[in-house]
Amino acid sequence: MIRRALIISILTPLIISCADKSKNPECDKNPFVSADNNGFKFYYAKRDIPKGVQPVIHNNIEYSAPLYDKDFEDSVGCIGFIIAKDLSNDSVIWKKKIYRVAYDMNLETDVQDVYIDSLVLKCDNLFIHIENGSTFKLNLVNKDLTQF
Repeated sequence: MIRRALIISILTPLIISCADKSKNPECDKNPFVSADNNGFKFYYAKRDIPKGVQPVIHNNIEYSAPLYDKDFEDSVGCIGFIIAKDLSNDSVIWKKKIYRVAYDMNLETDVQDVYIDSLVLKCDNLFIHIENGSTFKLNLVNKDLTQF
């Protein structure tokens, strides 16, 4: 929190001083900063919200990699999880952690998040691709996990 306050206190004068040099008011606006009615500055991460992954259905079971689940008990949400749901009664059968993200506590967590970006079903294996280029194979019969 101290580091964030320091960054805001350092960047705000730079933004204001740059604004004084420009003739075009649109050039002054930092695309990552928004000011509320009280003049406070809010800095936003440069990362876009990740796109949702299309779930895969096999034998009336839906395998998904949700971005958010209100009933999820993990402290980082659903990042790195596959959830199997029985479509006949809409109940969760199992949840499996596929990978963990090692967070640096000195950096913002949202820019360190690594999301699942695609799922492919091949035979009884679910291939899971994540944003950093890693691929995992989850055997849907015995839940063995292999990283490539």
